[in-house]
Amino acid sequence: MAEAGVDKHAPTDELQSVVPGDEGKEKFKRAEHILFYKRQKARSASQYCALLDTLVLRERAAAVELCESSSQEHLLLLIHEVSNGTLRFTIDELQPVRTRYKPADVLIGEPKYEQLRIEWRRADCVSLTWGSGQYHIQVFAFPFHLEILYEDELMVTFNPKGRLCFETLSNPARPSSSSRQARI
Repeated sequence: MAEAGVDKHAPTDELQSVVPGDEGKEKFKRAEHILFYKRQKARSASQYCALLDTLVLRERAAAVELCESSSQEHLLLLIHEVSNGTLRFTIDELQPVRTRYKPADVLIGEPKYEQLRIEWRRADCVSLTWGSGQYHIQVFAFPFHLEILYEDELMVTFNPKGRLCFETLSNPARPSSSSRQARI
């Protein structure tokens, strides 16, 4: 009796990832096949520190500068508390080459923000709170990381091992005058 089976080589409607030069040995890409990860591994280990003396409380957010230890690259961390209990933070260049695309919040419209306030401050950490004070976000200076707590119980940690990698925008490479003259 012949066995009815599925041809493994028949075309399917599934989307498959193709790794160049793989000849079907592996179905999925690994980190070494993705250019972003290659660039991050090629960079030397860098750590960011939060410059806590730059902390500014704004109406809609708290702003803190981050500094990369080896290149002295400065970033801006914005921490927002949305009135529905959502904590939102963004990291961007302090002085960007050009503005990044920021999509509108299409799910809920423009959120309503709550004012953050400083609960306490030390040389290596600052604690922010909002509303009734049940939630706290602690910003640690070096290595930079954030901890979100609910009534002194740790809920979430961002960048716990200090491995934050941030690619800044750069101007597109312009051909030099010598290469333009060579084309003429």
